[in-house]
Amino acid sequence: PQGPAGSNGDPGKVVSDTEPTTRFKGLTWKYSGTTDLTASDGTVIKPNTEYYYNGTHWVINYFSVNNF
Repeated sequence: PQGPAGSNGDPGKVVSDTEPTTRFKGLTWKYSGTTDLTASDGTVIKPNTEYYYNGTHWVINYFSVNNF
């Protein structure tokens, strides 16, 4: 619990109405905008939806009971 955060720590979640400029595998982004947005990789980002970056594309961060 003490000491500086490591380079492979939990990156947390970005909540914004613009695409994060720094992307890395595992980054989670909740789009807070009100209209569809086309991300730099061509993915259509929907309002009020959470995505994660898989290293190449934004993918909907989908949770279901089967995932737990």
